[in-house]
Amino acid sequence: MNVAWDGANLWDCSGGNATGVRLGQYTATGASLNTYSPGIDFRSIFTRGDRTSPLYSNETGSNVVQVQGTFGSFSNLVTLGSSLSTGSSVVYDATRAHYIAFDSGIVRRWNSGGSVLSGVTLSGYGSQSGESGTPVIRIATASGYYLTFVPSTGVLSAWNVSGTRVGTTTLTGGSGAGGYSLSYAQGKVWVIVSSTWRGYNVGL
Repeated sequence: MNVAWDGANLWDCSGGNATGVRLGQYTATGASLNTYSPGIDFRSIFTRGDRTSPLYSNETGSNVVQVQGTFGSFSNLVTLGSSLSTGSSVVYDATRAHYIAFDSGIVRRWNSGGSVLSGVTLSGYGSQSGESGTPVIRIATASGYYLTFVPSTGVLSAWNVSGTRVGTTTLTGGSGAGGYSLSYAQGKVWVIVSSTWRGYNVGL
């Protein structure tokens, strides 16, 4: 579902249900350190800024943000003031110090206390091939830009805070990626292709 980097560990998570191994811990170069079964059906894991611990998460269909204490153990931190679509993931926009999620071309936003902020409509979202198809509901953020990704074509788009598309790039070998896997961590955009995470330096 996601990759996150806390400055010491890379993490990845999986969803589908809450049972079994759902969280992996790795070194900076991707060597496996440990796995955990926290009893969470993950939709996302993230930090409040690349290279910043601790690790946060949200669960399928839940508007609660959780925080990791001891490795593999999470507790509730804040409840976002409106519900999420079942597949929507939450991440943190470190530039603007608030939580964001993505749904049907709109970036939904909450402050750090969970209060609802105005949404940002991405102008022209859906005009790219495959862009409006399911499951294009992931979002990442880097250097003040919102990032969206089309799994069928491998095209990554960057949007400014006003919702204007300011650039696109095609991730080499990224077409056919898992539609739920867009992340930004360790200074790279990450997607998962054929069960393998691929990291791309896109200049952000």
